[in-house]
Parts: sequence; structure tokens; C-alpha cells
Amino acid sequence: MRRRLLNTMTNNSSENVLPVDSKSFTGIKGDNRKTKNEAKVNILVLDGGGGRGAASQTFIEEIELMAVERGYGKDWLSRIDLVCGASIGGVAALTINQTSSTVKALQRSRELANFLVKDANENFSFWNLLCTKSASLLKEEHQFRDTFAQRAFEGKPPPLKNEKGIKAFAVTSLNEKHKIVLSPFLLRTYESPNDETVEGTCNLDLATAMHATASVPGVVDSVRIEHNGREITLGDGGFVANTPVVLAIREALRLWPNQQIGTLLSIGLDPSNKVASDSYRSVDVARLHSPSLHYHRLIATDIMRAHSPAEFAKEKTDLLEQNVRKFFRENEREQLLMQRTLDLMYEEGGDRRYHPENPDHLAHIDEQWNNNPSNQMGDNNNNKSSEE
Repeated sequence: MRRRLLNTMTNNSSENVLPVDSKSFTGIKGDNRKTKNEAKVNILVLDGGGGRGAASQTFIEEIELMAVERGYGKDWLSRIDLVCGASIGGVAALTINQTSSTVKALQRSRELANFLVKDANENFSFWNLLCTKSASLLKEEHQFRDTFAQRAFEGKPPPLKNEKGIKAFAVTSLNEKHKIVLSPFLLRTYESPNDETVEGTCNLDLATAMHATASVPGVVDSVRIEHNGREITLGDGGFVANTPVVLAIREALRLWPNQQIGTLLSIGLDPSNKVASDSYRSVDVARLHSPSLHYHRLIATDIMRAHSPAEFAKEKTDLLEQNVRKFFRENEREQLLMQRTLDLMYEEGGDRRYHPENPDHLAHIDEQWNNNPSNQMGDNNNNKSSEE
């Protein structure tokens, strides 16, 4: 059944995976293979969206506050088994893998996003676009990956593979010579099982992986690597799966074939109706395997439509965050849905292998963070405000 389900889902879309007369997005009856003692798998999916990425960070902050208010304590991200994203969402997903604290993950992902934007802006060259054949805004001598690694990781980026953290993957678009169609390529923080259905690797450094998932053609140079004896080019993951719900489901079925998916939280930046429809259809198929799967798509649709993915000006992103925070706090429906989602994450999930309180499980970014007194002070201030 699992193999049939995997084959039913397409690589980058969920079109035609259900009969045309299937109208229920609330569940499909099936055999429940979970015993009472088995924990369910929790998944977090983060959209790509460029300048809209600040909205995802705001939602995560607000969920953290809600988790504390409901008595679950801090670091709700530690309840996630698998996190994935594309483009700016991919950068955030890989950051979550690297740190034990929700607060630190948010602050670090903001910092990395700023590096990406600032470095790209500083290396734009309209002369290069007009007067060369490269069709790129980037200066010819610019190597974005190298400068990003230097600025974000002081020239020593950690490896992508990090089994100590929450399992994570970032989506990139695979481009090969003599092939017209792009396909998904996953940058995983863990070794992939042998029955790999979507190609990918964990044998890169973290800076290269973050760069690859957010490398918009003509703005940020793409990444060329050698993989399985061939040279491939990796570009922005948003071109193949900007809302990688179907990829997350497939990956979870491969990683935990004997466990059901409990909660799938999708934090959205893409307001298109097609994305929403495809995601719900993918979830309906997944319910053949996990009948009680709880799916929550959290998105401020009108606010996303009003903010361009190409808008990175601080005053605009600050306004975006204010509007998203207001939307979440004042929308009673979203509040109730999120409360239900959190309750299921904690009630149906089991003990996570990843424990924030265990110093042996702290990863690379935590080590860098703890060595920086200003970051420690900022974290203490945030903790204080949350407690108050």
C-alpha cells in the first residue's frame, strides 16, 4: 500500500492523484494501522516567497507564544519530526535543523535571510545585464556561495548532514544538460533510505545548501555540483515545489513506514488557489495511509497578495510582520485551529529524540551562538519578555 501511495503522488504536483468526483478534503476512510502506543509523525512545511519570508517567522513566533500560554512550554519546534521548505523556506528549514531553540532558530534565520538579500543587492550590475550575454544581474567576478559562506559562517560552514537535529530538507530545482523540464532535488540533513523516490544528497556544506535552495536565476548565481558521476545545476526550489507538501508526505512515508502522520502544519506564503487545491488533494491521498491526519494550512492570504516576493525593503517587511501578527491574534478561527494543531502535536506525538535541554544534542549554530555574548543577551531578553 505504501509503495502504491508513493507512486500515486507526482514529484512536484498532486494533480490527478484523486478521482475527479472526489470532493472530501476532510478524510478518506482506510485501515488504521497505528496502535495506541505508537507516536504519530509531525511535519512542518515552509513555503518559498522571497520578501514574504518574514511572515513565516512571525507565525512561528506567535505559535511559540501560544504554546507557552497553553502550558506546553517553550520550543514547540522540538515537537516536529520533519521540517522542509523551498527557497527562503528552505533556508529556514535547514536553520531549524541546526539549533535547539525556537527563538534562536528565528533569529538565525532572519540573520541568514539578511545576508542573502544584502549580498545579492551589493553585487547587482545592470551593466552586466545590458552589455553581456550572461542575462544575469550579477557581476561576472561574483561568486555568491563564497561570500555567503564567509559572511554567514566566517568561512567555515558546517556540513549539511546533521543527524543530531530535527530531520530537515530543502527543495532545489535540478537542471541537467539536454533536459528541458526541471525536477525536484532534495538537500537532506540525513542519510536517505535506499528506496529514494526523489533524488537528493546530504553531502554538501550548509552554506552551499542554503544558497542553492534560494538561488533565483539572474539574481543569485546557481550552484553546480557533481552528483553520482554527473555535473548538475541546482536552482531555486520554488520553481518545482514552492509549497512542498507532497514531497514532505512522500519523505515521511519513506522515513517512518510503520508510523502514521499525525499533524502536518503548512505555513504559507503563496496565496494562489491552485497551491491550496493541490495541497489538499495530496493530503487526501495521504489519508489512505494515515486516516486521522490533521492538516493545517496557515496563511494570511490577502496580506500575502498585497506584498510582492521581490519586496525586501525593511520598512515594507516590518509592516508585513505587523499585519501578519495582527491577523493571527485577531482572527478567532485561526486561533482555534492553531490551538487544536498544537494540542495534537503534543498529545499524539511521542518523546522526540531531539531534546533541547540535552547539551549533547546542541548543534553547530548553537555553538556559534553561545560564543557570542550579544546573542546571549538578546536571547535572555526574549525569554524575559515571554515569561512576563
